[in-house]
Amino acid sequence: MPLHLDNILLIDAGNTVVKWLFKGEYGSALISDFSLDLLPNSERILISCVGDKSLLEGLDNAVFIQSPAQFGQFVSAYTLIKHDLLLMQEVHLHLT
Repeated sequence: MPLHLDNILLIDAGNTVVKWLFKGEYGSALISDFSLDLLPNSERILISCVGDKSLLEGLDNAVFIQSPAQFGQFVSAYTLIKHDLLLMQEVHLHLT
């Protein structure tokens, strides 16, 4: 059975902005301005979140979608960035 996205609130919570789509209507807010009250009411919610999940606490019927760090030969940019930051911190610790 096909998934009809018209009846599902889609949320993408990043590190600086929360974006959402519901019934063809798009919305967004900076993290600093975001509140659950901005979101439309929906019985089904799918969330992609690379930021602070606590912003979305209290949502009923929400499913958090997680992507693996690696799928086949594809490596997520978030994984690469995190790896590079950890290496930079390690180098900095050894230099100080």
